[in-house]
Amino acid sequence: LDTVAIMTALGDESKRLYVLGARDYIFNTRLKSWFFGRFLSVLPFDRTSNFLQGVRISQEALLQNRCLLIYPEGTRSITGKLQPFKAGLGLLAYETGVPIVPSYIDGTYRALPKGRNLPRKRQIKVIFGEPLTLDSFQSSDANVMGHEIYKAIVDKVRDKIEGLRAVVRGSDDEHH
Repeated sequence: LDTVAIMTALGDESKRLYVLGARDYIFNTRLKSWFFGRFLSVLPFDRTSNFLQGVRISQEALLQNRCLLIYPEGTRSITGKLQPFKAGLGLLAYETGVPIVPSYIDGTYRALPKGRNLPRKRQIKVIFGEPLTLDSFQSSDANVMGHEIYKAIVDKVRDKIEGLRAVVRGSDDEHH
C-alpha cells in the first residue's frame, strides 16, 4: 500500500518513478514479477548478494532522469514502528549526489499489517519533506570511512522522517 499511496500523492509525476523492490520477495513468482514490474515499475534489487548490481541499476535509472522510491528499512515492519535503516540508501545517494526527499506515510500499517492479505478501509496520509542535499556529506573529512558517511546520511534521513511523523502525529507509530 505504501507504493500506491506515494504514486497517488505524486499524481502525474509518478510516471517518472521506479520503485526498488526486493528480488527475493517481489520477484519470487511469475505473477508477482509481472504485476509489480508492469504496474508499479518495480526494479529488482538483491538485498543479500549482487548488491553492487542493484546500485548500478539504480544509478542508471537516475541517469535517465527517473526518480527512485526506496524503502530504507529493507523490509516491512511487523509492528508498524520505524525500523533501523540500511546504509544502502546512503551509499546510493552519496555516489550519485542526488537529493533525497524524505516521506512519511500514515495509515498503511493499520490498513494492511504484515501477514494480512486483504486491506481494511483506513485513511492514508502522505507527507513529503524538503529535499535533503548531500553537500555537507560530500565535503566530509577525507579520514571518514565511506560506511560512516553512508550511515550518517541514513541517520539524517531517518531524523527527517521522524520529524514528518511528528507533524502527522495522529497515528500510533506508523511510518515510511
